[in-house]
Parts: sequence; structure tokens; C-alpha cells
Amino acid sequence: MANLFFLGAGFSKYLHSNMPLMLDLGRGIQEEQYHADLYNEDFKRSKNIESFMSYLNEELPYEKESQYLRKMAAAKDLSRHIWEVISAHDAKYRPTDGNKHRFFCKLLTENSSVITLNYDLLLEKSFESAAKSLPGRTFSQKRSYVMPLTPIISRDGSGMFSTSPPNLKPKIYKLHGSINWFYSGKFSYYGEQIYVREGIDDSHLWADKAPLIIPPTFSKSSYFNNESVRFLWNSAYIELMKCTQLVLFGYSMPESDSVVKTMLENCLNKEAKVVVVNPDESVRVRVARSLGERNYSYFSSGDEFLERYVTGKLLQEGAGI
Repeated sequence: MANLFFLGAGFSKYLHSNMPLMLDLGRGIQEEQYHADLYNEDFKRSKNIESFMSYLNEELPYEKESQYLRKMAAAKDLSRHIWEVISAHDAKYRPTDGNKHRFFCKLLTENSSVITLNYDLLLEKSFESAAKSLPGRTFSQKRSYVMPLTPIISRDGSGMFSTSPPNLKPKIYKLHGSINWFYSGKFSYYGEQIYVREGIDDSHLWADKAPLIIPPTFSKSSYFNNESVRFLWNSAYIELMKCTQLVLFGYSMPESDSVVKTMLENCLNKEAKVVVVNPDESVRVRVARSLGERNYSYFSSGDEFLERYVTGKLLQEGAGI
């Protein structure tokens, strides 16, 4: 059975309890009064940073151009702010032993594919740790990304253009970007190379770049005009079409992330089984409503899911939806 793992913010929270969710980021922005003059009524009330980012990125017909340009600039500032917060928490993460370690070892040995909406590097760090305990196995962040990326070190003339080689496992699809991916920061970046950091002292090479943080908004059109980003999403679409079991771990399928929600609804293999790992029971209902009649399993505890997955009992006792 071809497992495809689809990871949301709840997965990173499960690995690293201090990693903030989007609601936490929204609260923090309001507490700091970050671009408070642009808050709309919805954001003031809900603290939903996803809908707020949608508002900032959308050109409304009644707005003056100057107002829209201010919103665009604020959206870029917020992306940088999110990058800073996530990066600070990411730097403190250390992979642990036990079932979490065995989980990543199993993903490596099974050559699993992973679609993640998380910006952080917890997944990559956990794979690196797992590979060290598997004889003859190595893991490379850059070579696992299903995305044509250029090493940032190439900017000083010592690297070469690099693309992700085909058929390398595990495959990692980071649909919302990553804290170690960089681009010009321009609204339109068609034809641009996207750079990846490789964990060395290279800060001088990306000082003029912006992190590629694609917010979970209603529309991502301005972010999709780059060929590499479109290739990434198309490749994820192909994975969804061919998978036989989808594991939604920590993903709540929010209405605000309509592009991802629509992709799951329309692209997932009609015969695929779905496993939902989430403590929020309302997610179970939302997933079933979106994905229709299927064979579902539900786990409210990440620990319970990992125990059954690493012991090969995943489908023996799953609670049906």
C-alpha cells in the first residue's frame, strides 16, 4: 500500500510543543500591533492570520492603488515576521528517540512521500537523525525536495545549479515554501531561480533575498507565477492521484486555505483510504464532508497513531469515521 503523508501545522506542534500554530501567530501579531492600521474587522475579531493574509494579498475593486500597494508591502513584512518566529523555534528543536524516531526510520525504509504545509525544518531534521541509525542510509535535504532549487553557495561561484534528481526517496513536497528557501521577494518572480540554504555559514549570500513563505490564503495566484513552484504543486497533484492511502496528520483543512482544500477534494485518488490524525473531532467531520464516502480511520492521539504505524497495526483497529 502506497502511503502518502500530508502534514499540517499540528504535526510540527506534535514534534515540538513550542512551535506556534497559525492562530498563535495571529495573536502574537495583534499583541505587537504589527501593521495595526491595516487590520480588517475579521482579523480583529478572529485573529485568523490566514484570512488576514488573504485580505492583504487581494486587490479589491474599491481600493486605490496606493492602498493596495501598502497592503502588499505589509503582506511581505508579515511573511518575513512569520519566517523569523518559525526560524527561532526551529533552531531549538532536537529529534527524540522512541516511536517518533522509529516513525521516521520507517518512512525512510518504506521510501514514503510526504506533502507538508509547514515552513519549518523539523521534518528534515528528524529524517537526518533517523538516517544516522540506519546502516548505509543517508539523507539530504536538498536532494529530497521535489522542487528545482539552486544551492545558495552558488552565488559566490563555488556551487553549481542543482535540481532534485528523479526517483529519490523520501520525496518531500513543501507546498507553502520553507524557511531555507529564498527568492527576490518581488511580487512577480517568473523565471527566477529559487535558492536553498544548506546549513553552512552563508548568511552573506542571502542578505538581499526574501524567504519563500507562501501563506495559506484564499488565493495564491501571485505566488504561482514561478515555474518551479508550479512544478512542485503539479508533482504533488500526481502523488495524490496515485496514492492508495492518505494520512492527514495535524491538518485541519481550514476553509481559508481553499487552494489546498480544493486540491485534496478534486485530485485525491477516488479509491484512496484516508487516515486522520487530529485531536479536534470537528476536523473528522470536515474531512469527511470534503472528501466524500471513503474508508476512513481516525486517531485523536499522535502517540496512538505512531504506535500502530511503527508496529504495522495501522489498519487493524482504526476507528471508522
